[in-house]
Amino acid sequence: HQHRLKNIRKSLNLALGMLFFAAAMPLLSSCSAGKGTDSKPKAGKEQELSEEQRVTLKFVFMNATKERVLGNTEKAIDLYAQCIRLDARHHASMYEIANIYADQKKYSDAVFFAAGAAQLDPTNEWYRSLLAELYMQTRLFKEGEVEYQKLSRDYPTNFDYALDYAAALITNG
Repeated sequence: HQHRLKNIRKSLNLALGMLFFAAAMPLLSSCSAGKGTDSKPKAGKEQELSEEQRVTLKFVFMNATKERVLGNTEKAIDLYAQCIRLDARHHASMYEIANIYADQKKYSDAVFFAAGAAQLDPTNEWYRSLLAELYMQTRLFKEGEVEYQKLSRDYPTNFDYALDYAAALITNG
């Protein structure tokens, strides 16, 4: 009975994964137009991925996201790390790992991956916002102040950044 239940669960997970992947493929294609999952180099210094490598990367990224949604954070981290091994410029995977580590209160690890993502895509507001928040969590107040200053300058209608910048100024003294 347990063996049959295990096989049903495996089949259900496989079907869920395939459904999730199939539903997300159009999203991934549209995301690669500059919404955070595009991992192409900005300066063109590094070799482009082959079509096969891009498909593999997208598949692994989707599986990592599925595992994260299912609550399997260690498996998700392993899969996101595999994405980074496939493409060292895959900032979306770095951002996802940073979020998982932040949720686990492993802030120094989270800062490492958030800084990597923000460095690879400095125009991504979410990467920079997470990084600023993590700097404050890890008591890197000066770095947090600088990042919130940039965010409040770049997004003047987002009053949260202005408030966070003011709080960072007060905290930093």
